[in-house]
Amino acid sequence: MDSVADYLTELFNEGRSYRTINIHRSAISVFHRPIDGVKAGQHDLVCRVLNACFNVRPPQPRCVVTWKVDKVLSYIHSRGDNSSLSNKLLTLRLSMLLALASAGRSSDLKTLDIQRMAITDNSISFELGKLTKSRKRGQPPVKMNFDRFDSDPLICVVAPNSSYLDRSKAWRAGATKPQLLSSYIRLHTEVVPCTIAGWLVELIKQLGIDTSEFQT
Repeated sequence: MDSVADYLTELFNEGRSYRTINIHRSAISVFHRPIDGVKAGQHDLVCRVLNACFNVRPPQPRCVVTWKVDKVLSYIHSRGDNSSLSNKLLTLRLSMLLALASAGRSSDLKTLDIQRMAITDNSISFELGKLTKSRKRGQPPVKMNFDRFDSDPLICVVAPNSSYLDRSKAWRAGATKPQLLSSYIRLHTEVVPCTIAGWLVELIKQLGIDTSEFQT
């Protein structure tokens, strides 16, 4: 066990970040035999080394700048009714409103499935049947619920979702493409999380906000 602790300490002395050291700890824990009846990565000595690394060199946020949500909502509002938007702008609008209303990751939005969608007069809800970063194996499915925002339909999730479903019906080829968000480009393939993240950044960029600090 001393050799594992020494290895992680050496990574720290080389200037590696806490996140990198923790990844190495996780890999060792998976492939190393248990020590003293516990996984190598959970051994008390290893945990103390990781705690020391965290205290001396804590993880830093990826972004040091923020953007104002009200500016994005004002911009969405200024673009007018959903029916007047191009396929691209409607897709970007819906993606941003889903992200803001749910505080979900792009990987969560990717799992939104029209076969697991329930629509009422006042709301829409999705059951996230697949595993995501916010749902571990063995946990019940996560539900995302979006209520109708009658005071301002232009920034309501329900309205653009309905418009998007009507617009994208021909894209889906029946039930073979149940994913809600699809590419607005011809062939309309189901998209991956990094594409959705790129859409969110692109919409922010349209406001004139410097997006060079934001990773997609």
